[in-house]
Amino acid sequence: MSVKSKTMKTLAVVTAAGALTVGGATAAMAADGSGSGSGGTATATQRLRNHPGVRQALRTAFGAAADTLGTTAKDLRTEMVEGHQSLAGIAGDQSDEVASAIVASLSASIDQAVANGHFPADRAEQAKSRLPERVERLMNRVPGQNAQ
Repeated sequence: MSVKSKTMKTLAVVTAAGALTVGGATAAMAADGSGSGSGGTATATQRLRNHPGVRQALRTAFGAAADTLGTTAKDLRTEMVEGHQSLAGIAGDQSDEVASAIVASLSASIDQAVANGHFPADRAEQAKSRLPERVERLMNRVPGQNAQ
């Protein structure tokens, strides 16, 4: 794996906490990479959703959710968008398990970034402390719902 690739993955992890505040539809699209770019002037949310680090963090989160539910990120996205359901709604009884898997996956990625020297430990602890709240927001977002 090249240094540039490792750096991009590290940057993705670092932006995980902020990424999880983006709307549910954006997150679902990012999970399988099918988001569409927009021309002209982009809002802050649009720029955030198109940031490679944010997209990677969302892929990590949705990958963990899909693995826990025994499906693929693409199928999970389809179910969310077509059924107008939140991730928590799809997970049902497994909602807490899915949220825990997402937090664990993102925490492990942050720990790896610290171990590689790409992220300061104090900022990592701050980011990790925010993960449960951010994941809860992600879990309850419905595609098409405005970001709060």
